[in-house]
Amino acid sequence: MTKHNFWSISIVFTLFALLFTPMIVAGSLYFPYVTGKVFAFRAIISLSLIAWLFLVLNRPEFMPKKSRVLGVSALFVAWLAVANFAGVDATSSFFSNFERMEGWFTHLYLFVYLVIISSVFRTDRIWNWFLGTSVVIANIISIVAAFDKELRTSAFLGNSTYVAVYILFNLFFGVLLAYRLYKSQTREMALKYAGLSCLAASTLLFVYIILRTQTRGTAIALVVSSLLFLVLMVFSHWKNKIIRFTSLGLLTLVVVGAGMFWINRDSSFIQNNPLLARIATISATEGTGKARVMNWSIALEGIKENPVMGWGQENYMYVFPAFYNPDMYGQEPWFDRTHNAFLDWTIQGGIVALLLYLALFGSALVAIYKSTSLTSIEKNILVSMFAGYVIHNLFVFDNYSSYLMFFTALGLVVHHQHQSNLARPDNLRVSQAIVATLVILALFAGYKVIVKPYMVAHQLISTVKSQNPKEVLDAYVKMFEKDTLGNFEVTTRFLSEAPRYMKIEDADFRQMYMDAAIRMGEQSILDAPRSVRGLEFYGTFLLQTGNPKEAIVILERAREISPNRQNNLYVLGFSYVTEKQYDKALEIFKHAYEVAPENTKARNYYGAALLLVNDPKGNEYLKDYSPDDTFLLSVFNSAGRYNDVAIMLEKQVALQPENYQLQVSLAVAYFKAGNKAKSVEIIRAVMAKVPAFRAQGEYFIKEVQAGRNPTK
Repeated sequence: MTKHNFWSISIVFTLFALLFTPMIVAGSLYFPYVTGKVFAFRAIISLSLIAWLFLVLNRPEFMPKKSRVLGVSALFVAWLAVANFAGVDATSSFFSNFERMEGWFTHLYLFVYLVIISSVFRTDRIWNWFLGTSVVIANIISIVAAFDKELRTSAFLGNSTYVAVYILFNLFFGVLLAYRLYKSQTREMALKYAGLSCLAASTLLFVYIILRTQTRGTAIALVVSSLLFLVLMVFSHWKNKIIRFTSLGLLTLVVVGAGMFWINRDSSFIQNNPLLARIATISATEGTGKARVMNWSIALEGIKENPVMGWGQENYMYVFPAFYNPDMYGQEPWFDRTHNAFLDWTIQGGIVALLLYLALFGSALVAIYKSTSLTSIEKNILVSMFAGYVIHNLFVFDNYSSYLMFFTALGLVVHHQHQSNLARPDNLRVSQAIVATLVILALFAGYKVIVKPYMVAHQLISTVKSQNPKEVLDAYVKMFEKDTLGNFEVTTRFLSEAPRYMKIEDADFRQMYMDAAIRMGEQSILDAPRSVRGLEFYGTFLLQTGNPKEAIVILERAREISPNRQNNLYVLGFSYVTEKQYDKALEIFKHAYEVAPENTKARNYYGAALLLVNDPKGNEYLKDYSPDDTFLLSVFNSAGRYNDVAIMLEKQVALQPENYQLQVSLAVAYFKAGNKAKSVEIIRAVMAKVPAFRAQGEYFIKEVQAGRNPTK
């Protein structure tokens, strides 16, 4: 084997290996459905890049094609770098975090993938094998998904939406392969029809899985792209009566079927079928549809503020709180994506990024229609696939698996372009110095965005499971000092676990933990001073660890950036209550209520705050509250509303029947409410179940019967 063959075979092997990455679920890593896939992708691309550089060193014909798609992709990645530097948080923009694993570096690796695959895969045969492998893997994922106990399957990918778009791409890849197999010249007719039967079965399976994910945007995308394909078939084969009338018949069937489904969406047949009911309940005024509409309006406000450059990648987390709509109180507390890919790119890189993103699709369409190696039916399939992807992206955001499929599709388009190579072997040589430099950069980048964060992601999940406090403290400090893309998750996890570790008797340990937590919290604020999420985490930590004055300072900073965000206002209000600044707390809770009067929690907290300043009007606002709300419980106690305390504790006891301390608290509440008999009854029941409590229980009963508070 020559060294040229070695490098080319290595590239082919690594690229095929990429197709298996969607199946990776790295249980030993933090965010196992995300980190393992992307770390593997980056590592494989790094190896593939090094092999490709050595290949083109002596075989310049493997340099990339002259291509509008490649050119637009290069401009897109370059512009994102510029927008990130000019954005709110460049570190986050370039490196992302464990939850998303995107950022600029992932797009750089995707661009490298596109360059390599479009340069090395030079025959239809290898492309057919590549797409076929992807379809086989998608079938494996689909079979596992079909037997998933969860109704909305998320097999291997961790999110039903991710499964849906991944399957959508592979459905079209399968249709393309079926057409090519049908048109192929072979004497093995039995194998040919067996292959067609398998591809037909996989198409039906893919449709079922898309419905099984209950991802409405993808279901719409499937219907619209199917309609588009049939329309294109009608016009591209108008003279062929068989194709024309078959396409028109299927088109009519799809339109009528979709129409009948929508007309009968409230029927018992559809509403009693979980797979169909969710798809039938598409609404812009309730549920996730309402949340998306509000989220889009927030995104538009952010775009107005930075229309040209945008905010930088991964920085919607800054836009969301800055323009927060208080009517989103019933939704997820944080949105780091707009749930519309086109708005996402406008937020991240401004109008320029949006135009370049659209140009990716435009250049692909031009390349498809100008191709002399694609048949008209193949063109229709590819155009419909991209259209389906566009429709899907109107309602959700991209993820690693969808990016992998999208750039694979772009690579296929580049392969079918009619242009010749950028240059001939006899007039172009790649400098050894350039190759050496790029190899060194690839290795350095690999250490920075693969090796170091991988070690932290692995250590973080191990630390979360650890039961040794000192080991936990040491591990968090070491992970933080590595300064990787996972620093935000390391910090927030460390802060959120503080209340548990602050209960440890060792005073020296508690002080060390506190010092480390403050150091991490302060550093996170220095790194991202306008991160409301970071400020909230740190402020909550300070309140939970007995530092309300310091918490107020931090949470007021968050309030300046996001004045109407209720979650921050609640914690800020609690902090003022802890400091016994009841008038200030009333001001905070009143504002939280007034910006969204329909918010039950905000209304109850406003009512509680009124009681704290001895205003009886507070009673008018208190209703429909959660039984485990510790703030309301303490206010009711201080306001003498012991019957309400007893009602809340009764509900808590029903949920935790083995929590005998809770039952004792309930007995105290009944005593304070004047119901001595009920108080004694509860204590006797606890004594019967917990013999060790007998002496204390007898004392309790004696004090209650004497009319004295047994807790004093």
